Parts: sequence; C-alpha cells; structure tokens
Amino acid sequence: MRKEAVLFFTVAVCFALMVSCRESGAPSRPLPAYVKSLVSDTLSEGFRPFSDYDPRDHDRDIAIIGSLERVAFLTEAMMGADLFDNIDGRLYGDGLPDFAGETLAPVFDLASDAYPAVVRDSGALKMSDVTVRNLVMALDTLAFSNNYDWEHRISKRRAKVVILASPEMSAYAMQDIDTLRTIAGKDIPVISVVDAMLDEAFAKNPSAKTFSVFTPDSTTLPLYEACLKRYAASHSLEGVTMTAACCPADSSADFLLSFLDIRKAAGASSPAVDVLLLDDFSLDQGEVSTTLEAVLNPYSEETLAYNKLITGKFCIVSASTAVSRECYTILRSRNLFTHNIAWPKSVCYVTSTLGNAASQFTLLPFSFHYLKPEESVFLMANSPKTMEAYVQD
Repeated sequence: MRKEAVLFFTVAVCFALMVSCRESGAPSRPLPAYVKSLVSDTLSEGFRPFSDYDPRDHDRDIAIIGSLERVAFLTEAMMGADLFDNIDGRLYGDGLPDFAGETLAPVFDLASDAYPAVVRDSGALKMSDVTVRNLVMALDTLAFSNNYDWEHRISKRRAKVVILASPEMSAYAMQDIDTLRTIAGKDIPVISVVDAMLDEAFAKNPSAKTFSVFTPDSTTLPLYEACLKRYAASHSLEGVTMTAACCPADSSADFLLSFLDIRKAAGASSPAVDVLLLDDFSLDQGEVSTTLEAVLNPYSEETLAYNKLITGKFCIVSASTAVSRECYTILRSRNLFTHNIAWPKSVCYVTSTLGNAASQFTLLPFSFHYLKPEESVFLMANSPKTMEAYVQD
C-alpha cells in the first residue's frame, strides 16, 4: 500500500513538472531510461542518495564529476583558488586557499566513452543517464576496492556539493536533475559549469544580450548555445543570443586578439559582444586581464578597431573562476564549510563498469593503473596539487 502511494505521488509530481515545463516554454521530452527507473521507484537503492541527502551535514566532500581532462583542470584550479577573504567573505584574496579544510573529490568518468561520442552515437538521453549515474555515485556512500572484486564494498564520504565539469552534462542533464531533486524534496547543490558562467556574466552585466564562447573544442559550441537558451527561458530573458567563435588553444592571452580578429572578419553585420565565456582552462588569468585592459584602452590606435567589436560593459568569464565563486558562495551561505584549519585535500575516484555488464557502474579509488599512459602523463603535468594532496592523504 505504501509503495502504491509513493508511486501515485511520484506520477503526480512528474505530471506537474511536465505541465510546468510546457508553461515555461521548455521543450518536453521523455525521461532517460535510468532516470525513469529512479523516478518509478523512489524507495530504490539508486534513489536513496537523493532522499537521504542532509543539507546540514558539512562533513562531506565537494565532488567534481565529468571527463578526465576537465575534472583534472577544474579540481586543480579549485585546489589553489584564492578569490575570497575567508574571514568576512569579501571578493578579495587573502593568501589562504578558498577551500582550506575542504576535501575535493574528483570523479574521473573512465567508464563512459568520450562525451561527444556518447551524444553522437547514443543521443542526449544517454548523456543525461551518464550524468545522473555519476551524480548518484557522488552522493552515495558506496564504492569498491578494485574492478575485480565486486562482492566486498567499501565506504566513501558523501558529497555535499556536486560540480558538473563537462558542458555536455550542463546541456543534457540539468532538466532531469531538477526533476529528481524536486521529487526528493531536497535542494541538493549541483553546480553546472555553464550555468555558473552565465550566472557570473549576468551578475557583471545584467543587460547582456550577445554572448560568445572561446573554446579549443568545436564540439562544445552547440552545447553552450543550448545552455544559454535554457537559461534565458528559465530566467525570462529575451533577445539573448550566442555568437560562437571557436579558436585554437593558446598558452597566452593572445587568444583574445585571435578571438577579436575572428569577430572582425565576420563583418560589420556581427553585433558587438557583451560577454566572452572562456572555456579554456590552460590560459593564465593574469595575462587575460592584462590583455583585456590593453584592448579596452580608448587611447590606443592599435586597439581602436577592436573596441568597436565589443560593448562598453564587455567582460570575460572563465569556467574555473565562475565555478569556484559559486561553490564558495554556496558553502558560505549554507554554512557548509568544515571550518577545519588545513590545506585542501583530495580524494580521487574513477568510474568502472561491473564486469561485462555495461549498464552497471560503480566508483573505485583512483589508481594510475586504470589510466592510459598518456592520461597518466596529463594528470601528472596538469594536476600536481591534486595528485600530491591525494597521495599524502
């Protein structure tokens, strides 16, 4: 009887959500298979991490989930982030890491193929399933010691905040994550990298209309456009457009001049840009700021032509800074900091499939044994703080 009542309530909530989506202009679509299984049985083991979430428990981890490269870059940036005064929360670095005393838990999703391939071969619903599985595992207490012994479970700490590091997750899974949170009745902090960037962009320029994205990966361009449309619909914003520009990766701030050259070549019909979303973790933020100041200099003949390509309130929003700011703000506003006096720590995981059962996934403690040689080299070169903190722990 209880299960029937729960099922009736779940169906009613789903119906209400679908009606709400129609009223807000968001396109309706069927639930992904895994999400549907969770919604149909809210007493299941898979749904329990949602229903068991305790918003007052600060003794948990900050999970960063997604593809290996993006999770590695984002975790490393957060390990050393110093954007705030840790005493009063002012947006001013104080020489102490913003996430001091916290444990960052990167989850390298090795079980899935490259996300662009998942979308190309299996579609958006499959990408949502992949994302929600990673989210469930981050919120859960379950892991296994290795990918050979599937009988003996080990425990892990739950996540108090989950960060979706990949734009595919932002574009295809947020609608389903919102559905699961609504059914569970839990305001679980889930930070989408693209939504975090858009939040910061509109905080800097509330009247922003024209957006561009700088990325070395052309597959992310339509994802940002889809995220902007969803964001605009949910915030009742009109006339907001994405004018994409994909540029080669650059190790210096010259990327900004490359971006403006592309905008210039597009012709006078292209509108001036309000916001540039920086989806490249390899760029030095200090150099970016210096170059931006030079471009905005009204007395420089060299950059005068570039000034016509951007508006007076033009700003650059980087993925790593936006996510760090939003995560810090959530922890402070909800009193979720551990308040431990210590450097940030990391506890790393990888995803794995259950034997030959490609539909069953779990987490394993990180080991270089699971990586390809080039992935190991990448992590050692680009995540020294994360790897050192994990080894020391």
